[in-house]
Amino acid sequence: MNEQTLINGYESLALIMGQMLHSAKQQHWDQLTDLEVFYLDKLQQLKQLEAAIHLSAPTKARKLSIIHRILADDREVKDLSNPWMNKLSCMMQGASVEARLSRSYGM
Repeated sequence: MNEQTLINGYESLALIMGQMLHSAKQQHWDQLTDLEVFYLDKLQQLKQLEAAIHLSAPTKARKLSIIHRILADDREVKDLSNPWMNKLSCMMQGASVEARLSRSYGM
């Protein structure tokens, strides 16, 4: 693997994160989840490949720039998805309480 291949990998991660952000903005939660799984898989592969390469200063700077973009998009995804996650959590807790009451009182 060379430096350009590594940068291309990080650019690919940035594109996937951009798709995740778009999905979150559109409230396409299932698509967001699928993209997240894909993103994490690609990230793991990239980390393993990166261990074998020494980066020049310009490549490190480019990598850092891409990572900053990824982190900014990730923050926005979290800001958009947290209300949905909280709502989902409340619904699940409500269902759990309802199930316990049903078991307890034979409803």
